[in-house]
Amino acid sequence: MGKRWHRRRGNAHAAHDDHRGGPPDLLPLRPGPRAQGRGVVDRQRAPGVLPSPPCPAHDQHLLRARRGDSRGADRRSRAGPLRGVLRRRPGGARHRRLRVRRVGGLPDRGRPGDRPGARGDIDRERARGPEGDRRRRRGPGDRHRLLREGRPARAGRGGPAPRPARRADGGRNGRVTGGLDLDVAVGRAVEAAVAAGASDAEAYAEERTEREIRVYGGAVESLTDATSRGVGVRAFLDGRWGYAYGTDLGDDGIAELAAAARAAAAVADSDPHAGLPDEFGAAELGPLRSGELASWSTERKVELALAAERAARSHPEVSQVEQVVYADGEGTQALANSRGFSGAFEASSAWAYVSAFAGEGSDLMTGLGLGMGRGPEALDPEAIGAEAAARAVALAGARQASSRRCPVVFDTLVAASFLGFIGGMLSADAVQRGRSLFADREGDEIATSELRLADDGTLEDGLASAPFDGEGSPRRRLPLIEGGRLLSFLFDGRTARKAGRQTTASAERSSYRSPPSVGASNLVVEPGGDSLEELVRRADDGLYVTDVVGLHSGVNPVSGTFSVGATGILIAGGELAEPVREITVASDLVTMLRSVEAVGSEARWVPFGGSVRAVPLLLGEMAISGS
Repeated sequence: MGKRWHRRRGNAHAAHDDHRGGPPDLLPLRPGPRAQGRGVVDRQRAPGVLPSPPCPAHDQHLLRARRGDSRGADRRSRAGPLRGVLRRRPGGARHRRLRVRRVGGLPDRGRPGDRPGARGDIDRERARGPEGDRRRRRGPGDRHRLLREGRPARAGRGGPAPRPARRADGGRNGRVTGGLDLDVAVGRAVEAAVAAGASDAEAYAEERTEREIRVYGGAVESLTDATSRGVGVRAFLDGRWGYAYGTDLGDDGIAELAAAARAAAAVADSDPHAGLPDEFGAAELGPLRSGELASWSTERKVELALAAERAARSHPEVSQVEQVVYADGEGTQALANSRGFSGAFEASSAWAYVSAFAGEGSDLMTGLGLGMGRGPEALDPEAIGAEAAARAVALAGARQASSRRCPVVFDTLVAASFLGFIGGMLSADAVQRGRSLFADREGDEIATSELRLADDGTLEDGLASAPFDGEGSPRRRLPLIEGGRLLSFLFDGRTARKAGRQTTASAERSSYRSPPSVGASNLVVEPGGDSLEELVRRADDGLYVTDVVGLHSGVNPVSGTFSVGATGILIAGGELAEPVREITVASDLVTMLRSVEAVGSEARWVPFGGSVRAVPLLLGEMAISGS
């Protein structure tokens, strides 16, 4: 089989490569297309049979394996007969894709006019081209801009919640573990790169198993099971660097990768700041892998998803449950370099979401219910379904509001969206490239004293926590905004060296297929003392924003100005009144941060823009454009 090569000169920074899939996101949030540019070499990969690259350093989400040739059958679900595909190729990648045949009670959503039945659910319309409906079903991780909670919608249209961003999140009992075969692989890769002539070298390897279950109409719609494994080598040579990755962890494959990385470095442009960081080590963390995930059978996970669907359908005003997804993942990550650092840790995560519709005809609106944790035992399916139903019903019958200036309350999900975007703008790489409005503003007052923001990669319940970052520096808590002042940016080894600073352990890995880049781990807002009800009461006459549309396209990262579509509920006399839609909220980020009047007390983890622990926020007057 012929070998594929991708070369990029070493000074092309990974943070802005196409394959990164956007700014540090989406929980992380998703893998993009193959790396484009110079300095990256793809060797032992079996073309066309591996899954889309997992994102253990950024994304808690699970990825759907690519389709292949059928090789037998498997039956796992009580919901209906399953068809299975089991494929193996060089490099050890394994995929099992289980699909449910159409059975009684399960509508075929690809057939116009096929209706779910007794509950009077509306027809699921699908746009079909000459080749039929081949649009990929989206899930958390497809960016929070795909979330359209509260949008006017028709069945089968629009995207669900963003797929939670999967990141490196934990160690066995919170400690760096040894004795794993990935440890051996990265150690040999470093030795091979040095033997090939590299002055410094680093190797990163990962192995992940990911599962996803989708249910609809009380039956399993699809079940996906995928395993991936690979290693990436970064070689440094006289101020230049090159990167190569592959799936063959054998001695010959690793030697070939190391030689390819060294060869890529030899032809790269010089980068005076390239090199490994100056600090290595691992933080002592608590258990970051679920102790119960392995004991949960597929049938039990299916029942969890079905319970979430039933909870949403049980609301009398819900007209349809559009999507229900359960997913989980677990794996091991290992890192070693030529400076003597070596470590590995294990991680797991699980999430579920429900998207429900309420209303009729043109008044149809959507609501989202979301839950996430280390394992399925942390999820409450009834609460997730009930949240989706309540949000949809609260927005049913929304109308366009008149233009005004008024106080605004950001829902937790909306606050997380903005804060995740701001976290990406605090990357030292964005600052040094002049692509952030916060450039040259370190130490300045940019926010109200009510708002305290930090990046903390050591929180036990943070799904982006890990003992060390993508370069082997120990994770820590880094205050970003306190007392209204911008205290620090996020630095990896290269950007810290360029700025004459120390790394903040902010090197992130999206997968073994890409070198590390600067990004936040767990963005954390310190909770305040007011409940959401109190924030609404204090707003008096204002707007409660439950969803924003077009955040990434509607914000200028250099000036900070933004204009985004929004959906929400008007506030009258300190109480929630009528729902509104098709309105626009406009301001700039610094003005918004300075206008925060109160911070809510109800914190929750949200996978928007990575891993964000957000709270509701009360802001002063903002411009609202409507009819």
